[in-house]
Amino acid sequence: MTKPILSYTRAPATGSTIFDQSGNGNHGTINGSPNRQKNSFMGELVLDLDGVDDYIRTPDSTTLNNIFSGDFTVCFWMKKKTINTNSFDNVTMKYDAASTDDMFRLFFDDRSTQSRSNALLFIMSNTSSQFFLATKQDYFENTGWYYVCARIIGNEMTLWRNCEQVANVTFTGTRHSSNAYDLTIGTADTAPNFTDMVFDKYKVYDSGISQEEMKKNYKSTFRQ
Repeated sequence: MTKPILSYTRAPATGSTIFDQSGNGNHGTINGSPNRQKNSFMGELVLDLDGVDDYIRTPDSTTLNNIFSGDFTVCFWMKKKTINTNSFDNVTMKYDAASTDDMFRLFFDDRSTQSRSNALLFIMSNTSSQFFLATKQDYFENTGWYYVCARIIGNEMTLWRNCEQVANVTFTGTRHSSNAYDLTIGTADTAPNFTDMVFDKYKVYDSGISQEEMKKNYKSTFRQ
C-alpha cells in the first residue's frame, strides 16, 4: 500500500490540532468550533464543519508544494449535510481565490446560473491562467457518505466517487511548481464559501494511486 505524505485519520477528542499520522509533521489547525461526533460505521470521532466558520488549515510546506506540482491523489470521506442549495462551497484546496495560482481545488456547485446541480469539481490551472475542470453533475445524490478521490497522473485529471471514475479532463500547458498558500479543508485560503460537511480519513499521496488501492482503502474504513 502506498504511504500517504499527509494523513488525518481521526479527529482529536479535544484541542485545536488535527495530527498528521504520516510522520511528515503536516499538522492542521482546527478553526471555529466544529462538532466532534462518533461516526456510526467508522466507529471513531470525525469533525462536523458547520458551513459558517469551521475549517482546517494546514500550513504551506516544502512537502505539500512538491507533491502538488507532480502526480498526486487526494482521498477522503465526505458527508455533505445540505444539497440543492443553489450555491457553491469550497471543499478542499491549495489555492488562493484572489489569484490564478491554482495547484489543486475541489468544490461543490449547485448554482443554476452555472447550470450545475449538486456537482463536485476538481480544478487545476496552468501558468497561463487556463483552468481545467473535471466535473461530475449530481455527484451528491443524497446527504450520505461518499468516498471522494481526485487524482492526476501525467496530464490526466480524474475525479472518483466510491472508487469509480466519474469525470476526467486532460491538463495542458505548464504546471505550477509551487505556491505559498496553505492547504485548507472546508474553505479557501482567502475567499471563505465554507462547506457544511462531515469528513474523515483525509489523505494526500505523492503519486497517482490505482483504483485497486482506492478500493482497499475504501474497504478498510468500515468497522468490523
